Amino acid sequence: MTNSYRASSENLASGGLASSGNRSTTSISKHSLACDTESASKHPLVIEHIQVRPDRMEVTIRVRSEQFAYTNNQIIEEVLSHFPSLGMHACRNHKGRLFADVMNHTSIPHLLEHMVVDGQTRRAQKEDRIFTGTTQWSREDPLVALVAFSYEDDLVALEVLNQCVALLNAILLVSIEVGTTINGRNNDNSAHL
Repeated sequence: MTNSYRASSENLASGGLASSGNRSTTSISKHSLACDTESASKHPLVIEHIQVRPDRMEVTIRVRSEQFAYTNNQIIEEVLSHFPSLGMHACRNHKGRLFADVMNHTSIPHLLEHMVVDGQTRRAQKEDRIFTGTTQWSREDPLVALVAFSYEDDLVALEVLNQCVALLNAILLVSIEVGTTINGRNNDNSAHL
């Protein structure tokens, strides 16, 4: 049996999807996620697909433009004001053992992974619950990433995911409006010296 998820503009606006059934594999496409395609096309990050498996969620994330693909100090500073413990997350990376070792220049989808893990940890029913995640860029499309993470409650995980994507979109849009450098480029795409 599979979970049946209803995606409507009403329950997406409230940050979640309604679920019924048991916890087996469920697939949610961008067509059912798109409540307002015009405004979604302006967002730096778009959820294209969610695969809900019994032990994890696999989320296909599209980064609208290369300028939104990687973090910088200003983006991380703003995210840390909402998620102050992100830097202390264990993280397998090429520079060290913590997310702090790479967070100032890592992919935005990788940042999203850690935000979702952190958000779920705050809402976990079991105090000692450990959440894990992975992120990898698509080989077919350089602006698409697969973010996978464990969960305790599928509805909580979907709500946290939606909240984190909304927060990141807001931070990324503001960073462009105020001319914050992203990917070593200025808002006008000129090189940052």
